[in-house]
Amino acid sequence: MTSSSRAVADPLDHGSLYRMPWSLTDNAMSWLEITTRCNITCIGCYRDPRKDGHKSLEEIREELETFKKLRKSEGMSLAGGDPLVHPRVVEIVKMVREMGWKPLINTNGMALTPELLKQLKEAGAASFTFHIDTTQKRSDFTSETEEGYNVLRKKFADMVAAEGGMTCGYNITVSRKTIHEVPLLVRWAEENADRVHSIHFITYRDFGCAPGFDLYAHGQRVAMEEKRTHPEMTDPTPLKTPEVVDQIRAINSTFNLAAYLSGSCDPKSMKWAFATRLIMKGKTLGYVGPRFMEWTQKLNHMFKGTWLAVPSPRMLAAARTVLFLFWWLDKGVRKALWSYLKAVLRNPLNLFRRVRSQTILLLQPIDILADGRMNMCDGCPDITVHQGALYWSCRLEEIKEYGTFLTASPKTRSLPVYRRKFFHEEKDSA
Repeated sequence: MTSSSRAVADPLDHGSLYRMPWSLTDNAMSWLEITTRCNITCIGCYRDPRKDGHKSLEEIREELETFKKLRKSEGMSLAGGDPLVHPRVVEIVKMVREMGWKPLINTNGMALTPELLKQLKEAGAASFTFHIDTTQKRSDFTSETEEGYNVLRKKFADMVAAEGGMTCGYNITVSRKTIHEVPLLVRWAEENADRVHSIHFITYRDFGCAPGFDLYAHGQRVAMEEKRTHPEMTDPTPLKTPEVVDQIRAINSTFNLAAYLSGSCDPKSMKWAFATRLIMKGKTLGYVGPRFMEWTQKLNHMFKGTWLAVPSPRMLAAARTVLFLFWWLDKGVRKALWSYLKAVLRNPLNLFRRVRSQTILLLQPIDILADGRMNMCDGCPDITVHQGALYWSCRLEEIKEYGTFLTASPKTRSLPVYRRKFFHEEKDSA
């Protein structure tokens, strides 16, 4: 995509989508960091593996008790670092399950073996999200392209599918260097919908992406320029959700978002953007619409008391039921049903083939607005606990290092006209 086409990327109409009802205190998921240690390095990682190390079971239980007091959620994401390097990860998963959450494991997969996978399933693990992309330095696999890493992604998908009963998804960081590969990854996920339940594209960010701002902690300037060690990842500007959507629509013009989470400062920004497609024989029948997303969230909250986090593999493999139950409610489902019926008419054997559901999630992390405000994910599912309080997990290092979130100020020494006039008049009156 050229710089000129980036400038005219089609803005998405947030008013036509379902705004996920998740909030700080009532959310689909929460984020539990059990260790800062990791067995690989990733460009742009916001956690320092040299600090803190493994948390004890007592510390983890205390954090879970804090979650119970402050935040209701269905799923509990186990993260780090990499949670699988924690020597007591199986016990932690069991603790999370016994305390009432679905354990959702976020890992790079390096430490996963069939034996450990079986133990984690028996302990109650409900989901695995593997972070695999070209920002990583791995000892188990190397590729210069995102497409090349599909071999490794398939390996883990096969492993989880063989064990059964758990969902499998992928986190993939995308930048200016790799955005052109997004269509290939979307197509790969489509072809493997029987074992890949979701794919998540996270646009690359770091604080060095704001060269026009000074950053402050407690009123003191913090030097961050040296942290921008990979300018080719963001030049001329960091990626945003509409640009990723454009890439997907280049190969699938029917691609449609159904729901989103807005920004804490900019209500139109798509911080989390959700698309759910219905797939048969590796081909997309269509995408569900906002009404379907709304009803699935509301029904889950009505009957279970929490917003929906991760459906079971059995539910995702029974998407044909969605076609016949929700066609009257949702325009997107109606279109998918029509595609399904035409496929059955062409080949009656399609009547006996599974229709599967798969989620495409686009994440746009922190953005610094022109006036210096930090536009965060409003209702973020990745909120974590630190010293008895809730924080955005992606900014936890600021709290650890400075005791506060950093603030940004545009690098300008000129005051607005009305301020200059005010100070001038104040001086004259004195």
